[in-house]
Amino acid sequence: MRKVLVGGALLILITGATYLTPTIQDFISNKQTPTKVATSKTQAKVAESRDPHAHDFSDVDYAQKKLIHHQLGAMIADKAKIDATRPEIRQLAEQVSSQETERANVYTALLTSWEESYLNITDFPETGGCNGYPTFSGMLPHLDVGKYRLSSGESVDTTFLALLIEHHKKATDLMKLEGAKIGYGELVKLRETSQEDYKAEISTFETLQKSIL
Repeated sequence: MRKVLVGGALLILITGATYLTPTIQDFISNKQTPTKVATSKTQAKVAESRDPHAHDFSDVDYAQKKLIHHQLGAMIADKAKIDATRPEIRQLAEQVSSQETERANVYTALLTSWEESYLNITDFPETGGCNGYPTFSGMLPHLDVGKYRLSSGESVDTTFLALLIEHHKKATDLMKLEGAKIGYGELVKLRETSQEDYKAEISTFETLQKSIL
């Protein structure tokens, strides 16, 4: 009787394993059934559907971060337009300071029109030459900015260009990561045009950087 029970149990286990095998293999190969794939695509379409005239948390968060990002760009340019040793670097810094300030003002205006609060980079206390702004994908390291703002002589010229290039590259990271979540029409257009602008500006800065090294 015991042998019969043991044999029956083994038969059930073997049969169960046979039915489970395809499921395990599918799991290992990370495949989805057609039903699951269809469901995922439908959910993605629903998630992407946004009213371009309405803003939500993702739009506000992105605008707040872009505001501080551009204010940082203006801040590092303000140092170079006074302390850089080369006239062409001071001239570039003047242009960048004005441009980054204008870009920051666009996001200030958007947040104000939405009646949403925001912080300026100067609202964060300064330590070691750098304001303690939040660290997210679009911001330069505090230590690098602090050292630069306390520097003097020719290092201002070279460090300004290096930080400016990195600042713009981080802007593209911010647009790819945080910008992928936005849906407000005007903000989406800004993201698209900014990507092209930054690409061209990085190329210009890198050319100038090579010429003074």
